[in-house]
Amino acid sequence: MELFLPSLIGFALGWASAWIVQCIPYFKDTNEKNIDYNMIEKSLEDIVNSKYDPENYFKAEGTK
Repeated sequence: MELFLPSLIGFALGWASAWIVQCIPYFKDTNEKNIDYNMIEKSLEDIVNSKYDPENYFKAEGTK
């Protein structure tokens, strides 16, 4: 029993560390290539004339 428990703990730690090392690439994969932080796909007109601007958002009905 004196040797069994430390060897079991050592095996569990070794197995867990090997599993973590094998899974690190899956943890780091956040699909960063599809994230566009600069919003390049929007044109300048889309940014300036946003539908959420107060001048565009608070229009009376029936006017354009």
